[in-house]
Amino acid sequence: MTRISSKKLAPKAQNQMFFLFWKTLAGFKNARDLEFLTNDLFSPVEKIMIAKRFMIALLLHKGLSFRQICKTLKVSPNTVNSIARKINKNSRGYGQILGKTLKSPQAGKVISTFS
Repeated sequence: MTRISSKKLAPKAQNQMFFLFWKTLAGFKNARDLEFLTNDLFSPVEKIMIAKRFMIALLLHKGLSFRQICKTLKVSPNTVNSIARKINKNSRGYGQILGKTLKSPQAGKVISTFS
């Protein structure tokens, strides 16, 4: 389980830290370079957790049932429901990533292996 320090950052410092992090990620043009960074930044469990959340969103968008998604990705119904609620609230993050990803021919191939 991921742990975080109980010592809080000042909100301004935290916002600046996040902005720099997002800006850095947005600057990557090469998926391989981003892979190298995420391998250094995240534990294997964190990477799996993030990738599963991403796939849950894609599979929900493609119309798979909660049960199918839970069985295929080995996740709990609560996890699927949490992502579905965010998507249904018109989440800008999931909305943007779904729009961009679903245009990719590679996405169709990957999604078909889970359907």
